[in-house]
Amino acid sequence: MKGFDLKKIGGGGELRKLLDASLGTMEENFVALVERPVSMKVLEVGFLPREDFLRAVDETLPAMVGQVSKDYDGIISLLFNLADAATLSCLLRMVAPEVVEERREGLQYGEEDREAFGEVGNILFSAVDEVFRKNLPKAVAFRLVNAVELEPGGDGEGILPEGELFLVRLAIKVGDFEEGEAYLVLSQLLAEALNGGPLDGKGGDGQEKAEEDDALPEEMEGNLVVFGTTEALGKLAREAGEKVGLQVDVRPPGEVPNPATLKDCLVLLEIPDEEEKYFQWCRRLKKADPDVPILAALGWPTKRNVLLAFKAGADQILGLPCSPTDLLRKVWKILKDRQEETTPEEAPAS
Repeated sequence: MKGFDLKKIGGGGELRKLLDASLGTMEENFVALVERPVSMKVLEVGFLPREDFLRAVDETLPAMVGQVSKDYDGIISLLFNLADAATLSCLLRMVAPEVVEERREGLQYGEEDREAFGEVGNILFSAVDEVFRKNLPKAVAFRLVNAVELEPGGDGEGILPEGELFLVRLAIKVGDFEEGEAYLVLSQLLAEALNGGPLDGKGGDGQEKAEEDDALPEEMEGNLVVFGTTEALGKLAREAGEKVGLQVDVRPPGEVPNPATLKDCLVLLEIPDEEEKYFQWCRRLKKADPDVPILAALGWPTKRNVLLAFKAGADQILGLPCSPTDLLRKVWKILKDRQEETTPEEAPAS
């Protein structure tokens, strides 16, 4: 790829958090299959005219093209260089390491590679689907629809959406092979729909939070039970509860949650670090009652910990430190989701 002038954005809002969590799930799912370390990390995010990206393409880029559907609509594509695409395909096919090296150096990418690359795409898009479905306020689905190549000079395969692009430049490293780059691309309209608000040069957080504040109700009904490791989380929860009349029950720091005492409650569970016992508590709560809503408050909200919390059964993730309003946004999202799940459909008029 030649250089291009990306209009960078600082944060990326809620969309950036979901993409980070998705990358973690992608890594874990693929590593479980090939038993080789694979890492993908975000280098930069921003906006770019579609024509500028096409002008920068000076080599063949194998692409996984996905469809976003249900309450959202659009194309999302993940593009790799030939060496990394061939490597991912070869690893899925259990090709010997020395052969993988030869194919990387010779940029060999044939029909068998393309077919296996599509299977890799199914694995990666299922990871994105898993994370976004659990965290968006509306119904969404991600699925792979094609594995093709973007060639220099144009896009005859419909790989890139029309208009302004939201582009995530990624670093990808597979095993001991040289680090390469990949590109996650979707339209600005779809990106801002998934983000829940505009993405601007400051990361979109200011306007997004203002809109979310306006959306918070003056009162919330529910019982929030807090399991923290220190008194700080309980103090934060009480302050938040007072704003909207939410009932808050703060348990002594370090108390182990007892599923039998939490019927019809919303659990705020602090996970201060990577210690396994906290994730085990979350799993045990969900196993005892799959309907209990859990808000995991992460003291160390790394990509790995976010992924572990979701896999342990958390319904929402809250990064610490945070404000009372940040906490209320997450609580309100869980309460709204529960209301939508339990509200019966209106019977047709007779």
